[in-house]
Amino acid sequence: MGSDIGSVTIHLFDWILVALYFVGMFFVGVWAYRKVKEFEDFLVAGRALTLPVLVGTLMASYYCGMYFFADAGFMYSEGTSADIFYYPPYYILMILMSFFLMTRLRVLGDLSLPDVLERFYGKITRFLGAIGSFFYCVPVMQLMACGVVFNVLLGWPAWLGALVGGAFAVVYTLLGGLWAVAVTDMLQFALMFSGVIISVPIALIVNGGWSNILALNPEWHLDPLGSYTSWIILGVYAASSLTLLVEPAFYQRFFAARDHKTALRAFMAMVCFWLFVDRILVSVGLIAWAEYPGFIIPIDEAVFTTILHYLPYGLSGFFVAGVFAGIMSTIDSYTLIGAANISYDIIKKIFKPDLSEERTLWLTRVMVVATFILSFGLMFIFPRIMMVWLLQAAILTSVAVIPILGAFLWPFRKSAFGGTLSALVGFTVTIAYIAAVMVFGTPVPGWDTIIWEVNIFGMTIHLWAEMVVYVSIVVALLAYIVGNFFGPPLDPQLYRERRALG
Repeated sequence: MGSDIGSVTIHLFDWILVALYFVGMFFVGVWAYRKVKEFEDFLVAGRALTLPVLVGTLMASYYCGMYFFADAGFMYSEGTSADIFYYPPYYILMILMSFFLMTRLRVLGDLSLPDVLERFYGKITRFLGAIGSFFYCVPVMQLMACGVVFNVLLGWPAWLGALVGGAFAVVYTLLGGLWAVAVTDMLQFALMFSGVIISVPIALIVNGGWSNILALNPEWHLDPLGSYTSWIILGVYAASSLTLLVEPAFYQRFFAARDHKTALRAFMAMVCFWLFVDRILVSVGLIAWAEYPGFIIPIDEAVFTTILHYLPYGLSGFFVAGVFAGIMSTIDSYTLIGAANISYDIIKKIFKPDLSEERTLWLTRVMVVATFILSFGLMFIFPRIMMVWLLQAAILTSVAVIPILGAFLWPFRKSAFGGTLSALVGFTVTIAYIAAVMVFGTPVPGWDTIIWEVNIFGMTIHLWAEMVVYVSIVVALLAYIVGNFFGPPLDPQLYRERRALG
């Protein structure tokens, strides 16, 4: 390992293992290309995913660059506060989603989140939902994570690492679609977490056990509030978990499952895995601080560098291959969904309903390339991966969470106008808030955020960039209530269909 702070090197044998991974992914893409006969094969793998494959693709896609860099950076900088504010809401919402939404969604037989929105609220809401899903799915943070890996290992500038890794992921996505993603994800999941799990006991032995690790962490690192002075800010991370209810990758995997029972079991298995691997991540965050105290290493690099620091030759190669696998698995997955939001959800379903399956498939492949190019450009705007995630989560939440929950759970009068107004107002206010904070706010380097100080009648209000999620969900809910009151009620046939789904 390198001796400089934050620098690591891996052995030639490890690089050979990484190279073999890249070669293997290419051949999987070629194999999957032969299975793609029509658009449904490309987008949802012919609705044929079995339980092991479904669990693997869910875990590998969701635990990706965000896990090892954004989430891990949060553990490094804030310590154990994640166990109270960040992770538990995800577990609760996933269980609620599995038992209260999935049964209804499966009966619909749709392909995407915008399909569901149109069923209840019409084409305008489909369009807004597709735009929100597209913004959420452009893999900006995954490209940033890819750049971090190449920077740590080879010293490449982040943009070059993102370009090389992202372009490779796009190639096998173009070939095999979801088949190319899902088939490899079980192996990728195993590779990712084998290194993490092995590194923890090694680090404990080297540092003399947990008592020494905890002694090397400051008191605020073990405090439920972390370094924050306000519960309001930490609540932002809990509120961001609402994206689970409209997570496009979950909808895609759910619709791709062989049957409803398989999907439900897969999501429950994923929650069990979450409970285990999240505890491991918090532990590695504390170990990372003991190794690199006082933010002497960039936050997004801390945990990845720490794990490599403790892994021996051979295992380092498997871990790096796994990290690349996780990042690129998510790049290809979200790029595919974002591309389909444009080609299928907007162009085919709204403007060209007579577009053939063959041309829809061709157009989706074109949009895969376009989505990657847009993502690559956007990564130069944001300073940290976690900020990208929070802003993307706010956009998707503002557009889709209230209409989706309202479609199945709102017991009062509903109208198509309610869903449309909620999506439109939520999206508009979210973009306006983000733009205002970026333009008028002041960067705070220590916390890697932007704060806009607004003076109202002599009282100063501090608006953090991350607080956009509060604004978006509140205005979307108010707009939904108003729209349902003034708009014409939904077709009674849809109500009867809803009761049947329940």
